[in-house]
Amino acid sequence: MAESLVRSAARRPAVRSVQANRKKASGRLLAFMGAKGGTGVTTVACNFAVALAQEPGQKTLLIDLDLPFGDAALNLGVSSEFSTVDALQQSERLDGSFLSKLLVKHSSGIFVLAAPGRFQPYQAANESIDKLMAVAREEFDNVVVDLGSRVDLTGTSIFKDACTIYLITQAGIPELRNSNRLIAQFFSDGGPKLEIVINRYEQRLTVFRSRS
Repeated sequence: MAESLVRSAARRPAVRSVQANRKKASGRLLAFMGAKGGTGVTTVACNFAVALAQEPGQKTLLIDLDLPFGDAALNLGVSSEFSTVDALQQSERLDGSFLSKLLVKHSSGIFVLAAPGRFQPYQAANESIDKLMAVAREEFDNVVVDLGSRVDLTGTSIFKDACTIYLITQAGIPELRNSNRLIAQFFSDGGPKLEIVINRYEQRLTVFRSRS
């Protein structure tokens, strides 16, 4: 599944600058959100980021915005002294150099901005999230964002600038119902490209016997 998502993303190249003296073009922003808790957003996002890192010349960052309980770092088996909250709390001084000090590197080659390792309630302003996304895209070719099931971030640049938003769902009634509601609310009027991923799909669960 992760390889299929990477192939899909690869068809949407990042916009390149025409100015030779610019540092680099903005990286691709790819967001993952769940129709419901427990759909596997973090697992898919992590595998997607790792697969992207295998592409030659691709520098990839995974940002865990599933606050306060994000576990992307745990999923990857890494630990970090700093977190997404550190970046958001100090957004006024956030630049490429400062961001690099907050990251931890996974053995696959991806860089991770982890959620806090302890419970740390924090409500970031949209402007702080927008600044983080802008700086991250200046430094990385691919920025993968794990949103968890946070619909409160729809007003940020993530939903405005993402080249693709992957909605992770399952073939259960609650998940499909929530997916329909999210699509109707946030994606019916255009906007970023939406890809729906049905995770943990088993055909036998969707086969219904007709009455004889």
